[in-house]
Amino acid sequence: TGKVTVISTFTFCSPAGLALNPRTQELLANCNTIWAANGSLWTGNADRNTDTAAPQLVILSAKTGLVLANVMGAGVGDEAWFNGGDKHYYAASSGSNLAPNALFPARPPVGTATTAPVNVSQGAATLDVIDALSRSLDQRVPTFNVPADPAGSHPAGTAHSVAAFEGTNHVFVPIPANNAVPFCLTGCVTIYGRDDPDID
Repeated sequence: TGKVTVISTFTFCSPAGLALNPRTQELLANCNTIWAANGSLWTGNADRNTDTAAPQLVILSAKTGLVLANVMGAGVGDEAWFNGGDKHYYAASSGSNLAPNALFPARPPVGTATTAPVNVSQGAATLDVIDALSRSLDQRVPTFNVPADPAGSHPAGTAHSVAAFEGTNHVFVPIPANNAVPFCLTGCVTIYGRDDPDID
């Protein structure tokens, strides 16, 4: 019979994906919500959010549940993967604080708009690369999210899935159909590579 052995609590995250480093028994929790630097929920609406986004992912002990590191600057996460070949976590995004609306200036008078200028899931999303040894963010690799067509001809799609093969350190991220990424009009799988695996 299964039983709960550890309960971990942490804030400003809304965890979604989870990846295990089997050697260290550490977990990366992919946080699916962005909070603002003042501790409030960050929506990307420039008329409502005047505070800076503070995205993060969380690394914790699978044995004790204790938070070991807050990986600042990464998110909005969905699926996560640990690659034993290069000792890195990979976190795919279902949204991003880099989406176009995050760059919009507030429209005067400030605080009057009830919706964000642009859908938060549109455009820029990232594949976040986290060093499992230093427990820090190495890189944010651009991927692409696609908003729904207002006319209803196609649904929204996000680059929220990831897998890696430790034999070659190739990382695979499906991208929804779009005309921004070359040769991806009907959807595609992007393949990324690394040639600097950690050996310590």
